[in-house]
Amino acid sequence: MKRFMMMALAAIFLLQGAPVFASDHPAPADERAASGHEAPAETHSSASADTGLGFGITGFLETAYHNVPNHDESTFLLEQAELDITKDVGDIGGFRIDLQHLVGEETNGDNVLEQGYVWVGVGPAVLSFGKFNAPIGWELLDPNEMLQFSHAMVFDYGLPTNLTGAMVSGSAGDMIDYSVYVVNGWDNNGDDNTDKTFGGRLGVTPMEGLNIGFSFISGNENGFATEGSGGDTSHDSTPAEDTSSDTTTTDTSHDTAGAAEEPVASGHFTGASASVTTAKLTVFDVDVTYEPMEHLTIGFELNIGTFDGQSLVTPGDDAKWTGFLLVGHYVFANHMGVTLRYDSFHDEGGARFGNAVDETRNSFTIAPLYHMSHELEFLAEYRQTTSNENTFHDKDGNSKDSESSLAFKMVYQF
Repeated sequence: MKRFMMMALAAIFLLQGAPVFASDHPAPADERAASGHEAPAETHSSASADTGLGFGITGFLETAYHNVPNHDESTFLLEQAELDITKDVGDIGGFRIDLQHLVGEETNGDNVLEQGYVWVGVGPAVLSFGKFNAPIGWELLDPNEMLQFSHAMVFDYGLPTNLTGAMVSGSAGDMIDYSVYVVNGWDNNGDDNTDKTFGGRLGVTPMEGLNIGFSFISGNENGFATEGSGGDTSHDSTPAEDTSSDTTTTDTSHDTAGAAEEPVASGHFTGASASVTTAKLTVFDVDVTYEPMEHLTIGFELNIGTFDGQSLVTPGDDAKWTGFLLVGHYVFANHMGVTLRYDSFHDEGGARFGNAVDETRNSFTIAPLYHMSHELEFLAEYRQTTSNENTFHDKDGNSKDSESSLAFKMVYQF
């Protein structure tokens, strides 16, 4: 936290006195779903968030209370604090830096810097170069852009969080939006081989209120440990880097649906005898956002993945999974709302949950929210997750086939 505060104060100090340039150029996509089912609190235009210092400075603070009966846990948390700095130079280009503090995370450069990229206008498109949020999936990353406290299992186990590389994004009229990228891999700020991961998203808006996104990402990623002379396991296929509500973390202060141990699929192995294999990881994802009437948003996502030769159920076979989510969000009187979410994840190869069994989990979430103002939001969440296997554990180590959690959060954005 100390490093985060020092970096934030230094950044603000250095930005003083710079000139302001407004930008009409399309902003680079920094959110997962280009359809924008939830309007983000910040934009890329420095003019829209001008502080008088010549730069756009926005951010948010999330505090929470979390209760997981299985773990006999009841705790208050400073979940996340973030400061976002943007600068546009007309329609020529600009940059964005997102500084953050996350609960339970070891402080290092990757965790402190969620995003950091330079963008350049290339005709009607934008070239982004650096580290950016992965433009894939329905749910968004940051808590001020979420409709609930926790992420669905598709987000945690089936998708990357941040990508480092180059991305071209833009639109073709009112019906088509797109992004194409080449990156180091899933949540890899630095690559440990010459292989690169390729992907993209094509969004189609056939009519007002409906957007359908088709995403694809594929590349060689580090798999599981094998007996050998050791290897670099710092870059792996762990689905999520941001663990503010991550269900795979060993920090049970915000564990809502994961097993007690970190998944084997993460590639984090101890001991000099562990070396890492490399295999192709491929995901197809479809996200749908539909607004059939005023104040009602319906979301759907289908996620299908394959990790070549990485099954833990049948060694040598491909690790396959299928997940989906269905979300309904309704706004009452412009300041109150409620979200219902059902999501399911079938880990056929036992590699995403890391339990080495063919497992299916289903989760139901209800989250009422109240906006005191545009800046201040209150949200409560109840989540119940069940499994066809006894892969959850209580505080005494007893195996269970379900887990529930309660959470309350307050978010202030500026």
